[in-house]
Amino acid sequence: MKTSKSVVLMSGLFAAGAALAATEPVPWPAGALDKQDPRVLAFYEDQCSRWADGQGLKEQERSAYLERCRVNVAKVYPVGYDESDDGGE
Repeated sequence: MKTSKSVVLMSGLFAAGAALAATEPVPWPAGALDKQDPRVLAFYEDQCSRWADGQGLKEQERSAYLERCRVNVAKVYPVGYDESDDGGE
């Protein structure tokens, strides 16, 4: 019985760790100047996934949303985006 409790506990801890890791945002790749840079594409994919998750989208709705987002996310975060930019102040 002790072993099965350990397995359940470890499974719960692993799931909690995975959930926490999933909440860590991918940082904007500083110095990226090409919209096809794999770091930029990973950032865009992460942002779109976060937005879809935030809306609770599932299955076909999620797929459609992600497809549209991938097309438009560069308008929100254009190449050369600087997270530290305070709007010119």
